[in-house]
Amino acid sequence: MSGRKTHSAQYMCIPRRQDGFTLMELMVTLVIISLLATIAIPFYLSQMREGRRAEAKTELMRLAQEQEKWRTTHTTYGTSGDIPPATLSYYSVAISNNGASTYTLTATPTGDQANDSCGALSITQTGNLTAASCSDP
Repeated sequence: MSGRKTHSAQYMCIPRRQDGFTLMELMVTLVIISLLATIAIPFYLSQMREGRRAEAKTELMRLAQEQEKWRTTHTTYGTSGDIPPATLSYYSVAISNNGASTYTLTATPTGDQANDSCGALSITQTGNLTAASCSDP
């Protein structure tokens, strides 16, 4: 028996090949992804709100043009039934103060857009576009 070699002794010295990741590597990766998400998600949502706000401004300008077109052939500015409706999914648009020489179009944010820092947007017959609570509508 002294001349026989055992196979188990030969394989003990060869290092095993490592498959997969260690728990520490996975935890570090998770922390990095969490930090990036903490920074990126609020910025992304802010950019989405800003884009929707720009869309609302464009729609208010279109509705103001419709009001002016209506006024050229009528004695007063139009009501919500007189001009084509707004096509916004994150704002509700209302017409107020409409008469012979004035109107106000107001776009009020709804849903997630209600978290926008600017709040409601308004435009009058003078073309003055304002936001409820931000300096640059």
